[in-house]
Amino acid sequence: MIKYFHVGMKGVIRHPKDDRVLLMKMHNGAWDLPGGRLDEGERGFEETLTRELHEELPGIRDVTVGRQLGAVRMAHDLGPRALEQGVDTSMLPGGGVRLVTVLYDVRASLPDPVQVSDEHASFAWTTRAGAAGAFPHASHLFVPQ
Repeated sequence: MIKYFHVGMKGVIRHPKDDRVLLMKMHNGAWDLPGGRLDEGERGFEETLTRELHEELPGIRDVTVGRQLGAVRMAHDLGPRALEQGVDTSMLPGGGVRLVTVLYDVRASLPDPVQVSDEHASFAWTTRAGAAGAFPHASHLFVPQ
């Protein structure tokens, strides 16, 4: 059976004064980490993540993509979003496309207050426990090391 999936990169950005993690609030009310999917022609995950951070966080500077924290397969299908992007989902159970997300530690300078693009409604700095609660499928990646 052929399975379709997208690969996305997310950045775990910590507050410069403590260990809180930056979360982005989407317009549907869900919380997300900054980042996005690999575009055709991009040569690597770090390139994708850097591009996405600049798109989603106007004013971000000095971006350094650090070590990979891990990868998780999202628990749900992308569904209608995949159709909008031209993926033929007719052969897939339920017509969905999966998303594999690779998380990276990111160091960057952000303006104060943080500015977000129109892709998101707002932002919040949260504890590692808060980030783990927002991403139960990846909660193990927020455990202090």
